[in-house]
Amino acid sequence: MNSWATQYAATISLVNTLGMIILTAVYVFFTIKIQRANMKVVEQNEIVRKENNMPVIIVYFEMTIFNMLDLHIKNIGKSPAKNILVKLVSLNDTSKVKYLDKAAFIDKEIALLAPEQYLRSSVGSLIELKNENGDYPKYRVSIIYKDLENNEYEQHYIIDANMYKGTTQAVVKNLHDLTKEVEKIESHIEKMTRL
Repeated sequence: MNSWATQYAATISLVNTLGMIILTAVYVFFTIKIQRANMKVVEQNEIVRKENNMPVIIVYFEMTIFNMLDLHIKNIGKSPAKNILVKLVSLNDTSKVKYLDKAAFIDKEIALLAPEQYLRSSVGSLIELKNENGDYPKYRVSIIYKDLENNEYEQHYIIDANMYKGTTQAVVKNLHDLTKEVEKIESHIEKMTRL
């Protein structure tokens, strides 16, 4: 047996060397694949980290007490936003909107909004804002802003106060209705004084 090993020692050494070269090549190939996969994971984690820590500016309507409609601009992100520009383009007849045009933050740059900070402007009473078609204000919103590293963000969407249709209960009363109510009060007072 020793003589066979001695006789084929060069061949055994060659097979052994070729096997080691092939195994090393396979090891290098998979190591490079793993490294590339790890780099992709690192890049994706960096993107997710930036997205989770970026400012997010939103503009929306909110109905407050007494059927008053407010417009809010809020930073719902995790970091401050700067150089914020909000533009509103009316999509329906909103000639009855009184206060929104006077808001200092519409079509003018807002220097900074911290996380969870917001600005609010009254739009008006929903009862007054309804147009001839029975619709409430509807706007196309364009928002441009930057984070503290000067990365710029831009968003476009529609806000529609018509989502509040049916949630208001406005009863318009006239002088005749007021007179009836006063008469009822007088009647109650008379009954109380008789006792």
